[in-house]
Amino acid sequence: MDKDHKKAQDEYYKSQIVLIVEKEKAYLDPHFGIETFALRMGVNRFKLARIVSNLFGVSPLTYVNRLRAERAKNYLKDSRLSSVGVCDIGAMAGFSSRYTFIYEFKNIVGMTPSEYRSSLVSNNMPHA
Repeated sequence: MDKDHKKAQDEYYKSQIVLIVEKEKAYLDPHFGIETFALRMGVNRFKLARIVSNLFGVSPLTYVNRLRAERAKNYLKDSRLSSVGVCDIGAMAGFSSRYTFIYEFKNIVGMTPSEYRSSLVSNNMPHA
């Protein structure tokens, strides 16, 4: 495959991934996993893994979970959602379970969702 064809193919795949995962917000569906992702892309899961790794430098699941973690961070920052439990925030962001949410969030953000929410509160406290 020549360089121009490869570049065009990469651009096509990238636009499809962004459309499906980000614009259509498929990542918010807790059942949106590798098989569904590959099916929506029209490739098998092994080809999907190569495509996402080449384009974004991570596995498809890591790519999706990063988007979910970013969404969860936004929800945790939203004062209108301060009474919503952390586990419910995870579900709203597309994580399939409490354990997966806490584990992946900590892996991506560096702290648990509760610690993240607490850090926001303590950083917004007026200093005496």
